[in-house]
Parts: sequence; C-alpha cells; structure tokens
Amino acid sequence: MRTQNAFMRISLLCLLLCLAVQAARAENGFDQLPGWQSDRVSDIVPLFLQSCPRLGPEFRPACAAAARVPPGDEAAARAFVQEAFRLSYAGRALTTGYFELDVAASRTRSGPYQWPLLRPPRDPRRFDRAEILSGALAGQGLEVAWFASAADLYFVQLQGSARLHLTNGGVIRVGGAAQNGRTSIPTERLFADAGIPNNDLSIPAIRAWIAAHPREGDALLARDESYFFMQERRLRTDQGPLGALGVPLTPLRSIAVDPADVPLGAPVWLDTEITAVHQNLQRLMLANDTGEPIRGAAHVDLFFGPGPQAEAVGGRQHSDAQMWVLLPQ
Repeated sequence: MRTQNAFMRISLLCLLLCLAVQAARAENGFDQLPGWQSDRVSDIVPLFLQSCPRLGPEFRPACAAAARVPPGDEAAARAFVQEAFRLSYAGRALTTGYFELDVAASRTRSGPYQWPLLRPPRDPRRFDRAEILSGALAGQGLEVAWFASAADLYFVQLQGSARLHLTNGGVIRVGGAAQNGRTSIPTERLFADAGIPNNDLSIPAIRAWIAAHPREGDALLARDESYFFMQERRLRTDQGPLGALGVPLTPLRSIAVDPADVPLGAPVWLDTEITAVHQNLQRLMLANDTGEPIRGAAHVDLFFGPGPQAEAVGGRQHSDAQMWVLLPQ
C-alpha cells in the first residue's frame, strides 16, 4: 500500500507538472495566434539557425536551443519556439511585397542601354539621382551594367536585387550596396496623379504605364533624388538574394522591417492576406532584411522570390496585417 501511495503521489506530481507546462504555454499566447496550428513551424528553424552567427548575444540561448531541434520535427520545432521566445503584439501593419526582378541589361553602353547601374563611389552621398544619371560619376569604372530604360534601373534599385539577363547570353545577380543619402519618394506617391487606369498603383501596373508613356514616366522618376548603388553577387542559383543580415532570403518566410522597431533576426508572426489571390497568409516569418521605404513597425515588406510570377503577385501586395514579434526569453 505504501508503494502504491508513493506511485500515486508521483503520478499526481507528473500530472501537475504537465498541466503547469501546458498552462505556461497557453499563457504565452501561441495557441491564440490566428492560424498557429496550420503553419509548418519546423520550416523556420534552419532559416533561423542560418542567421544565428549574425545575431546579438540576446539570441544565443535561442540559437543553442534551435541547434538541438531534429530537422523536420514539427513537435520539437513548436516546443522550441514556445519555450525560447515570448510574444509581443506589435499591432496592425501594412504589408507590401518585394521580389528579385528579371531584367535585360548590357555590360557595355550601347544601343538602347544608356542607364547605368553603379557600384558605390568613395563618397556615395555627393550627388542626387539626376546628377548621377547625367554623368556626374562617369569615367570612374563604377558601371556594373546598363539598362534600356530609366524604369528598369529604378525598379531594380527599388527591389534591391535582380537577375540581369545580359545581351551576351550570360546572367548575373546584383544586390544593394549603398545609397546616396537622399530621401526616397514612395512610388505610389510619385505616380498618384499620373492618370493610371483604375488608379492601379501596383508595381506591374506602374511599369506597364511607364512602358506606354516613357517620356512622362521618366519625368516622374527623375523627381526621386534617391539613388541606390549595387554590386554583383556570387550566389548559387538555388539561393535567394542576400538580405540585410547577409543571409539568403526565403520566399514568404523573409520580411523587411524597420530595425528600430523590430529586431533584425527576430521571428515574426503575420496574419494577413496575399492581395493578388485573396489568400490568407498566417505564418512565422523572419525579419532578416530592411528597406529604405520601410519606416516604423506599421509597415513590413514580404519577400515573394524571383521572376515574373513573384513580380505579378508581390508587386500587387497591399494588405493589412496583425503582427506579433517573438522576442528571446
């Protein structure tokens, strides 16, 4: 009987401990996240580990715990996230989209290829966009490639990365390296009064309008004094472009944020919609990129991947979201 009573006490203790753990997890709010049970959380663990060497000391315990999660183990991944992080509701935010463009370009200035994409000079902040396009930095050997239109140059710089299909048949990839310090005018504001049909200010619609009205389009683009310098990136074909943390971006798992409000490297839970297809998007993301137009916690940019399909969908992204930042315990 004494042995049986001892066993019952141990069983009761185990039950109470299990209930305490479950209660703690419930209290941390993860089970209340919209769509929490439907996301494949284990997909985020290797992406988080990839960022760990570039994160601050506050992330070290979480990185050590992530390294112990077996690959693809959904239960272990969920336990890791719930134990290593605490939820911080960041409120409502606007989600927009960005992507890796496919654009024709030339290594040399010839024919229609008259708009230069430049590497950073010694003093990137000296000239504005109009001065640079007028040749203020010519003769310094800074040209990475030349584009056939001012719009191609502008949208490559706006997205921060591109795959350039060269006239000689080669393909190179470029990414952001520096900016001239001038404040960028949001694209939607530049073209708000352009008379685009249905007032469609998505990137695909604006690009199509500029192609049909090149003179008016170039004049509007010239109002933006900001110029982004870029450089060639040596990346595997299966890798995404590099984000601000220096690690490859992952489609619909990477977001660009304002690091003054969201710590770079932090997981973020988003509850939003993919605008172009009216599809719910409720999943864990990683804040591993930044963007010059992203200011404050009320705006995040979703990375949609490479190519025309990513442009067609990501270029139309404009949806409200609820956002939770996962901070290290």
